[in-house]
Amino acid sequence: MNTHNDLRQIADLTSQDKTESENRQALNAMLAQGEQSGVSAWTVPEIFAAVKGAAGVQNR
Repeated sequence: MNTHNDLRQIADLTSQDKTESENRQALNAMLAQGEQSGVSAWTVPEIFAAVKGAAGVQNR
């Protein structure tokens, strides 16, 4: 897994213009794809923590 590219893809999928629910749906779809190909080792809470921490995003 290339963490840098994964985080870039996650950042592209998530947006402050979307609700957390919409972002979570996008991330769940990405995780499902990753699990099918056997590459995803991230959980949704870990991804949100990484993305929010890196972007300094506050919970709404």
